[in-house]
Amino acid sequence: MCLERHVHASMNGQSISDKESSMARIITIASGKGGVGRTTISANLAIGLASRGFRTCLFDADLGLADINILFGFYPEYDLKEVVFGQRSLGDILIQHNSGIDIVPGNSGDEKMADLAPEKLEYIIGCLSDMSDTYDFIIVDSASGISRDVVSFCMTSSDIILLLAPEPTSFIDSYSFLKVLRSKGYEGPVWTVFNRVSRSNNANILFSKFKKTIQDFLDVKIEPLGSIMQDPNVLKASRLQKPCMLLYRNSPFSTCIMNMVHILVTKGECTIKPFAPLGLKIQSIETLKRNLLGLNIGWKTAKNKVFPRPAETEKKPGPEDSPAGDMQPSEVGLAPTDETLPADPHIITDEWRGHSETRCPINENSFCEVTLIALDFESFVNSR
Repeated sequence: MCLERHVHASMNGQSISDKESSMARIITIASGKGGVGRTTISANLAIGLASRGFRTCLFDADLGLADINILFGFYPEYDLKEVVFGQRSLGDILIQHNSGIDIVPGNSGDEKMADLAPEKLEYIIGCLSDMSDTYDFIIVDSASGISRDVVSFCMTSSDIILLLAPEPTSFIDSYSFLKVLRSKGYEGPVWTVFNRVSRSNNANILFSKFKKTIQDFLDVKIEPLGSIMQDPNVLKASRLQKPCMLLYRNSPFSTCIMNMVHILVTKGECTIKPFAPLGLKIQSIETLKRNLLGLNIGWKTAKNKVFPRPAETEKKPGPEDSPAGDMQPSEVGLAPTDETLPADPHIITDEWRGHSETRCPINENSFCEVTLIALDFESFVNSR
């Protein structure tokens, strides 16, 4: 049964009115290789959607090595294993987190769960489908690679987010993942996200390169959902066993997550650039100057505070000394709000002084992920 639901949200000054059915959008986060941040993105994306008032469930579908519970700092008495083998119902293991999301904890370290029989896997897929009328979004944190369970969750989903890292191995494995997905008959679009990049320009070039290869060799439509910038706050939050969105909601990482939320909610119809550099809401240093003047703050005084130049005898601060890395955790909950999360002005470094977001300077000492991807990537794929 379908019903009319109006969702009103205000992001970047826009009002969104969406008419959808009561069925949830099941979004599977997948990756060709492990270690690219699937669990981190899944958890924080779910929190971001819940902060906008959507009923959101986080489903840990990494059947062999589930670790959503570790990221949130809880250890459930029952998990998906008890559901699969008929000892508990899905409602018995569901955890209501104070961030506003529900969590279905997975199982870790059990060989039976890592190699489920087809009928058991079908049962899990059925449980996932039965939850569709309860939530607006179900975020599925899948395992990495192209195993049967990963492909099954993807084929059941309304959206797929393919997470990549700026590494040649990630490119190749992601290509193989899309190739398998296409061979199984998947015809929908795939959202693409580059994680842990240092510049938006790099993410744009990487996406263009990857998209060209996919268009040349595979009949799969990929779309950019955003890029996640390198942020030391993610590691700090992980060590505290809490998602970054709960501790550092104004950090570059959290701002990038909220940009992704906006695009998902509007289904791509938004004005925010898919690859917004460091989540900045300013277009240039000149814009920042005008904003400061509007607040009756002298530009020179503000510049010295935001961009302090180290004395010649002092050592220039490194990444571990950066203001963004020194942000203090905030335990304030993420209640639904109509305001876009502000970006932290301290993330603007000396490198950005005097440059606009579309003219990011790159010098020979700057780290550029684009150089990590071999220029003969297309030829390599073709030879396979």
